[in-house]
Amino acid sequence: GPVEGGVFEATGVLRSSGGRLSFTAARCVAVQAAGIELGANDVGHLSARLCPTARPLFTLRGGDWRLDGRAEAVAAEVPSLQARIESGAGTLDLHQTAGRLDAGAVITQARVADSAPTRRFQPLTLAGRAGLAKDILNADLALADLAGRGLASARLSSDTVSGVGGVEVATGTLKFANGGLQPSALSPLAAAIGSPVTGSAAFTGRFAWTPNTSTSEGRLTVPGLDFESPAGHVSGLKGEVAFTSLAPLTAAPGQVLTADAVSSPAGPLSDLKATFGLSETTLAVSGAQAAMGGGKLRVEGLDVPLARSAPIRGAL
Repeated sequence: GPVEGGVFEATGVLRSSGGRLSFTAARCVAVQAAGIELGANDVGHLSARLCPTARPLFTLRGGDWRLDGRAEAVAAEVPSLQARIESGAGTLDLHQTAGRLDAGAVITQARVADSAPTRRFQPLTLAGRAGLAKDILNADLALADLAGRGLASARLSSDTVSGVGGVEVATGTLKFANGGLQPSALSPLAAAIGSPVTGSAAFTGRFAWTPNTSTSEGRLTVPGLDFESPAGHVSGLKGEVAFTSLAPLTAAPGQVLTADAVSSPAGPLSDLKATFGLSETTLAVSGAQAAMGGGKLRVEGLDVPLARSAPIRGAL
């Protein structure tokens, strides 16, 4: 089937009686797989322990079978999302009846880490439910930071026959406050937004896949943020950024952000406006301006590499 390089190590008792075969594990079963082929949404380097409950771990009768247990130490790579799952735990009920495969899983905990070359988000925790019925895999998941603060919901749907599916992520309105949630706790890309940050922001995103392709997109909405920046205190940052890809993170040229004021060491700036795009390696500002000292300060172009050691180039 779809499993590549599967390894299963089990110890227990195998019973056969009245046409029913059952296996009761004496301890947790070690499971490994080099990969699971799911088209554009393949899973790699899977490892887990499947532990017994009060029922047999596996039963078989007349061609129908059931796998029922508790999963722990689940880890896997998801290249299409440029992410990896760590320390997953929950319960699993996988069964086939009259040739039809169905499954249910309760994810009590899991850690999600970013594996992109340029890290997009800080580690998150994940919990929720997933199920497979009539060849459709659905999951409703809740995402939180490591402090347990709820951040976003994710809804996944995938047709296991056609290989077509997607996952939608929405944060709702995230409120930032001194002593509370801060953007740096969500993404390393927010490093320039110095604490304390006050205000709000929201994000929606979607990953979609077919057997041969995968795409992603997202939108960041900022109604208003106040924060400390390398240039001074920023008041009233506003705007929207439409991302053309989330893996890697990119945005087409023409994105616009504005700010009411910046208290810079060189003097106060007001009515700031910046137009930019984002590639996998560079933030490219195509134009920016601000009022200063009765005149105008203009940036004709500015290339800001995401690698901190690289130089910034532009014209002021």
